[in-house]
This record gives sequence, C-alpha cells and structure tokens, in this order.
Amino acid sequence: MKITNLTDSTQIKGPVKDFLLGNIGRRTFLNRLTALGLTATAARQYSQLVAAPAGTAAAAGETSSAVIEGTAGEIFVEQLKRCGVRFVFFNPSTGDYPVFDALMNRSDMQVVLALQEGVLTAMADGYAKASGKIPFVTCARPGFPNTLVHMFNAYKDRTPMVVAIDQSGETARGRWGFQEVDDLAKVAEPFTRWRWETRRPETMAEDIRRAFKFAATPPGGPVFLMVPSNILGTKSLKAEVIDQSQFTLSSNVRPDTGEVEEVARQLLDATSPALFVGSDIYRLGAEKEVVRLAELISLPVVQEPSRWTNSFPTDHPLYLGSYRANMRYPAQVDFLLNLGGLLPVPRGAAPAVPRSTRIAEVKFDVENSGRIYPSVLASPSSVKLFARDLIEALESRTTEDRRRKLRDTRWAQTEEFSRKVRESQEIAAQSRSADVPISHERLALELRANLDPQACVVHEVDSGSIALNYLTFGQDKMGYFDTTSAILGWGVGAAMGVKLAHPDRQVISLLGDGAFLFGGDQSLWTAKRYNIPIIIVVENNGAYDGERTRIWSRGGEQPKAGKDMTCFIGDPRVQFTKLAEAYGVASEQVTDPKDLGAALRRAANSTRDGEPYLLDVVISRRGLGADKIWYPAYSLAEERKRKV
Repeated sequence: MKITNLTDSTQIKGPVKDFLLGNIGRRTFLNRLTALGLTATAARQYSQLVAAPAGTAAAAGETSSAVIEGTAGEIFVEQLKRCGVRFVFFNPSTGDYPVFDALMNRSDMQVVLALQEGVLTAMADGYAKASGKIPFVTCARPGFPNTLVHMFNAYKDRTPMVVAIDQSGETARGRWGFQEVDDLAKVAEPFTRWRWETRRPETMAEDIRRAFKFAATPPGGPVFLMVPSNILGTKSLKAEVIDQSQFTLSSNVRPDTGEVEEVARQLLDATSPALFVGSDIYRLGAEKEVVRLAELISLPVVQEPSRWTNSFPTDHPLYLGSYRANMRYPAQVDFLLNLGGLLPVPRGAAPAVPRSTRIAEVKFDVENSGRIYPSVLASPSSVKLFARDLIEALESRTTEDRRRKLRDTRWAQTEEFSRKVRESQEIAAQSRSADVPISHERLALELRANLDPQACVVHEVDSGSIALNYLTFGQDKMGYFDTTSAILGWGVGAAMGVKLAHPDRQVISLLGDGAFLFGGDQSLWTAKRYNIPIIIVVENNGAYDGERTRIWSRGGEQPKAGKDMTCFIGDPRVQFTKLAEAYGVASEQVTDPKDLGAALRRAANSTRDGEPYLLDVVISRRGLGADKIWYPAYSLAEERKRKV
C-alpha cells in the first residue's frame, strides 16, 4: 500500500479533515479508516503519518507574504497587522514616531494610550487572556521599567505579549547619553521568554515575526524587542512581510495513544480519582470536552488553587471548588488527572498533594510538569485532544451499566457534598446581608442579582475573594479573569483589555481599595478617553485585610500588642468618587447595603450608554486584627515645629 495514494481518495478526505481539525479522536479515526477497507495495521500507519507535526501552510492560492517597499515605520506596522495586531497599546516615545506616522491612515488598527506604562501591560494582559490574541505594547526607554510589574503577572500566567521600545541610535550607544543605559535587555530577562535588539533594517520585520513566534510558542509569555531609532527612521526600505500563520506553531498536538490508554486504565482502576482542571482548558477552548469527560465516569472536579481563569462550570454537580491539601471530600484521592493546571506549592514540609496520590499531567507548560511532584505520566499535548481521545478510550473500556453505577454512587455523593457546601454558603451570606459596613457576601449577592449572566468579572481582591463563591463561571456563563501572582494595580487596566476583546459583553472590574491606588486612577483616563464602558467596583475598607491576616497568623509582636504596623490605609480615607470626577467618570459611593442593587443598575445603564462608571463601596474589614486602626503615626510638619 502506498499511503501517498490515499490522500487522493475522495472517501478518505472526510476522516482526515475531521482528525486533523480535532473533531474526532484517534480511535474513531481508525474505525472510519478500517470501515473504508484498510487493515488495522495500515490504518495505524496512516494515522501516525497525518498526525505528524506539520507547518500551518496557507491554503492554495492564499497570499501569505508580500515584499513591500516603504519607510521602516510602514513596514513595521504592516508586519504587526499580519501578526494579528488590532490595537497598539502605547505611551509616546520620540524615537518611535515613524511607527505612528505609518498608523495615521490605518483604519484597520487603533492606538490606545495610557498615561503610565504599567497600565499598558495590564491592558495587554487582559486583552490577551480574553481574546486569545497576542497584544503589542510600545513605550519609551525610561518608561520601560514601569511595564515590568505586569509583565511579571503575564510571565507567571504564561500570557503572550510583545513589548517593544526604541533603542538609542548607533552613534549614541555606549556614551552614557540622554536616557541611555547599558544592557537594558537584562532588566527584562527574569520576566520574558525572549529578548532581542534589531541589528539591521533588513531584518526588522523578521525580528518582529520572531518576537510573536516566541511569545506564542507554549508555554507562552512576554517577549521584549528593542529597535534602534536610526533603524526606525529608515526612509526607504524593502522587506518581506509574512502572515503569523506561517511562523507560529499549532497547539493541536495529539497525545500518544499509549499515554491515553494508560490514563484510561488508571482512572478506571482507581478507587477515588479526581480531575484537576487548569487554565489551559480555557486557553484551548476545551471546556465542553472536559465536562463530557467528567460526566462520562462521574469524576469529581477540583480547580487549580492559583488560577487566572475558571475552566469548569462552577454550578456543575461534580465541581468541588479549589483543590486543598486536606480535602473533606473526596478524602483520599488515589489518582489525580491534571489537565492544564499548576499543582499547588507545598506551604510547609508536607506536600500539598500526598505522595500516595498517583498523578498524571497533561499540559504544554513542560517547565512545571514534574517540578514538585513525581507523576506516572507527563504528556506535553493539547488538553482538548487528550480529553477527546480519553473519552473514546473510556467508552471502549466501560459498559453503560458500569457508567450508570458510577453515576448512582460517585456522582450522587459528589453532588450531595457540593449541594451542602453551596447551602452553607448561602446561609452565611444571608446572615451577613444586612451588615453595615457592607459585607463581601452582600456585595456578591447583589452582583449575582444585577450583573448580566455572561458578564466578565476581572478580579483583583484578596480578602474579598469570598464573593467568587456566589457567582457562576464557565462556558456560556460568566467569564473570570485574574492573575496568579496577585501583583496589585492590574485590575482596571486588565478590565479595559477584556472589554476591547469582548465589546458586546458586560465587564466589571472588582478590586480592593489598595489595588486601585496602585494605578487605577490613571486607568480612568484611558477608559474615559476611549469610551471603554466598564463597571469599576472599589471595595473600600481602608486596609490590606488579607496581608494583615497572613502576618498576624504567624504570631509575632503585632497581634500580641494589637497594633497593625503595615496594613491599615484608612487614614487618609480616600474619596474614590472624587478621583473619578477628576477624570470625568460618573461615580457614586454606597454605604447602605439596601442601596447596592440600584447603584449597580445605574452603573450598568451607564455602560450600556458607552460610559465607564465607578462605585465606591464602603465595605467591612475582616480577618485577624480587622478592628485595629492603629498605625505608627508620624508627622514631618509636627517634627519641624518641635525643632523650631
């Protein structure tokens, strides 16, 4: 048999297309080939051939590249466009003016200005997470260090983005000139996948393509590119620009058949298995497959504790919330299948996942597979395709009767446990619903009652995370976006990025007062300038509750004395509505829980009219030392008076 002849067969084109697109699993593909008359051996050989990694060549007749002539700025912009860039997130720099000259008459691209560079990378992060596209950020050399805060967030979350600056021209290099430092790329090294400086005008477009390629290649992350101003200023240049599809790798990496079969066997042999879901599921659009997998053999589902999105419907009967070292149910997990998540880091000597638990991991983040815990299997493949193939393997290994028995036992037990947890949470929320200052639970109930069912929640709250228990996230439900490293000042900028990605969905930035003061007011300028209609809810309690609770839980002298040295920020009490007013953003303060619902509806109406809206919600402090407002007071003015 000559396999090359089979590709010409009209009958075989359908199964091949479905297999390559991931619409069917390997087992179904083999069955369809044998049904066409191939032997089992020939079918397996053919499946290996068509599943081999290949480039993403353009369809016949499709123009994927072009040689163009123009200024360096025009070539730069055209290559960005072919990399899928719609928005250019920027803070102005003298040296990159040729890029903005080229953007003047480009109706297919939009510039978005922020007054501080950290806001740029926060916007880019939110946009990338919500859209799945690679954003582009550019700023001035001296402002570049400001981008690193949220490049750190993006690096930890494996969010792809390209951050570029104009570098000093060749004649100025090494002379300690204006705004010049040596080895600027080293500053970005801990937070980036790749760093590069363009050396020649002829390679500039190629360097841009390479930056996007490294940002996109799993596990993904930020990339830093420097282009000297003399190169950007080139007046006449000829270069090839190429579509992104020609230089990025496909994420449709199929798992090995043996790996799938081994996981199926271990799942069915386990007494108490569980499914650990992570962000790769959302990133690759695999939620439907993972839900079907869990339902097939009634697998309890736990979410990775440190996550930037939600990857399983939180109202599903099999969903148990975040994984914990000491799970109440199931008490003893003997096999844990990790699909695209980061296993929890041990807090002490004992591992967060017991050594008695067998672990199988499927994810592209090969750097973190097996970093802490040994595993019986580590597969660097697509969680979507792995789930599809695993479903077929489990269906072939089980009968309908066995699956029904699992539903009558394990499903029923999991559903009962999750129902009791939700009931206890509702009781707790109702018991605090009339509290003044407003409780986090009451705010959560009002958000649930007044937000759109498919709203996107951009979350940057520590102690207020309890609100997440009362909202329903998942495919076709609310969207959820966060960071795993919790570096503050991200939330409002990220919410604007999410809104740019999903202009037809309601977007709400839910953040603490401390987080807002890290840069939220600067974000208001951008929201107002570009009419980015997001709802901003500032949970204003004048304290870093979560941080204080963690500090006091470790003992020491502060809890003994009842004095909070570091975490009370309620003096001066910030009037967030005044900040919003300064930027022309409509706002109001809410102090009474009975007023919350109406305030949220006014905010929603404002965003439907195309305007952002800020709610300053005076909320309760909680946790250890919550009643303490002492802080180490100091007045320079009073000290000077005493000296005089």
